Amino acid sequence: MLSIKGNPAREKLASGGCPLGVLVSYIRTPTVMEIIGSAGYDFVAIDMRHSVFSIETVSDMCRVAKGVGLVPIVRPLSHTAADIQRILEQGAMGLMYSVASRSDVDEIRKVLRKDDLLVVQLESGAAVESVEAIVDGGGIDVVGVGRHDLANSYGVPGEIRHPRVLQAVDAVVKACRKEKVSVGGYGRTREDAEDLIRRGVRWLICESDLSLLTSGLKRSINDAREVVNELVVV
Repeated sequence: MLSIKGNPAREKLASGGCPLGVLVSYIRTPTVMEIIGSAGYDFVAIDMRHSVFSIETVSDMCRVAKGVGLVPIVRPLSHTAADIQRILEQGAMGLMYSVASRSDVDEIRKVLRKDDLLVVQLESGAAVESVEAIVDGGGIDVVGVGRHDLANSYGVPGEIRHPRVLQAVDAVVKACRKEKVSVGGYGRTREDAEDLIRRGVRWLICESDLSLLTSGLKRSINDAREVVNELVVV
């Protein structure tokens, strides 16, 4: 199995590109990494926070991901140095964390290696208001805007394109541009992704394993039902 060289996701960011990835929090078989890699994505976000993934599963996922050219970014359960170190030792090439202050970032940075990516997620109105203090001091590669949680924080659950949520995206882009930090987002539809890119997002999670399964199965059954209803006489 070939091993990934360098950190292609970081290199793409540095050259002004926009790395594209998939969030995995449901499918536990490491072979899903081969499928994602063959589709041409740059990175995979492995979510331990919202899944039942064991450290053994994550270790296998990281190994297979790197073998097919994917940069594995892991979202751990905690900020503890022991947890971070253990995940990095299993092959993660970066971490994704929800943060509320600069002190959160500083604690995480103490454990990261030089080439590891750090993606911090802002998931509340208070975190967005603190974005300038959070990015001040460096050490962050991507600031992700968690629009679903942010919408909940603003009292508009599910409305990820609510004006207040999009204003928050713009505020984060503005603050990060000053510090030369990339901004990330989750854009499932072409229209939404296009809007995020136009707003300045340069790290895009295109899909999740669960949403892909759900949407694909729904499309398949709806197509099949249409055929059955047209051609099968009961």
